[in-house]
Amino acid sequence: TSFDNGWDGWVEGGRNARRRSNDKKGCKTGIWCIRLRDNTPTSTMTKTFYGANKYYGLEVNFAFYVKKMGNGDGFLLEVANGSGWEVAGNWRVGTNISDKQFSNGFVTILSNQLNSGQLMFKPKILLRFRCDGKDNKRLVYIDDIKIL
Repeated sequence: TSFDNGWDGWVEGGRNARRRSNDKKGCKTGIWCIRLRDNTPTSTMTKTFYGANKYYGLEVNFAFYVKKMGNGDGFLLEVANGSGWEVAGNWRVGTNISDKQFSNGFVTILSNQLNSGQLMFKPKILLRFRCDGKDNKRLVYIDDIKIL
């Protein structure tokens, strides 16, 4: 998903998530990507993945760019397999990412490592990117998502 043709099944969480062409400096490819900011319930983008019960694991690959984030600021990839949100990936400035650098993220999510403990995923799971910055100036741009 490069977001050049829309949200492609991802749903914006609200006013702290957007898709605009004037955010192209944060996009890895093309002129469209998703910008998340701050740390509120509206600082998210979510996708429903149907047919997940055929799999015991998923890989999520994506490009990202963080801007104006200080130590401790970052973003998360979360998954819900029927028992609430769980952290699948956590990126923090000063720990595993740097501000103002294009990077690639990669996460393997195994169903038996989630709280549900099931061998296979449920038929429908949710994936959510969530910004975890201190204020509206802390930004993360997400682009080129691949779910394998």
